[in-house]
Amino acid sequence: MRTFNRRGRRGDDPNNRCHWSFVFHDAGAEIGNLFQVLVIDLDRLCYQFDRRDGVDILNPTSEGRFEVVTIRASRYRHATAILKKEPSPWNGTDRCQDWTVNCLIALEVEEMIPPGTAQWVNELVGKSATELAHVLGCRWIPNRPES
Repeated sequence: MRTFNRRGRRGDDPNNRCHWSFVFHDAGAEIGNLFQVLVIDLDRLCYQFDRRDGVDILNPTSEGRFEVVTIRASRYRHATAILKKEPSPWNGTDRCQDWTVNCLIALEVEEMIPPGTAQWVNELVGKSATELAHVLGCRWIPNRPES
C-alpha cells in the first residue's frame, strides 16, 4: 500500500488525509500495477475506480509504502477482480482510505488474506505519513530521504 501527498502538500497536512492505493508487484520489482479510487467531485466526495499497469513503485509523489500482505501469484486475478468490484466511495463521507479498508474486508471474506488484516489497517486510517512511519516502524518504507 502506498501513501501519497496531495497537490504538492506533504503527507502531514492535517486538513488532508494521505491518499492510499494498492500496488501489486513481484518481490523485488520496481514496477507494479496500481489500484486506487480517485476523487472526481471534491465537494461531494465522489470517487471512481482507477487501475494503472506498469507504474513505478518508487513514485516521487509517494510519501512511502508498507506491505500489508502477500498474495500468491496464482490468486492475483481473483484479487484484482475483488478490488474492481468494490464500490467507489460515493456517499459524501468515505474516502480512498475507507475504500482500501473495504477492499481488505472483501479479500478477507474470500479468505485471500489473514483474518484481522482489515481491522489492523483500519486502525491506521486518518494518520499522517509521519504517524504511519512511527506506528509501522520497520514496516514503513519511505520514498523520500528523511528531513
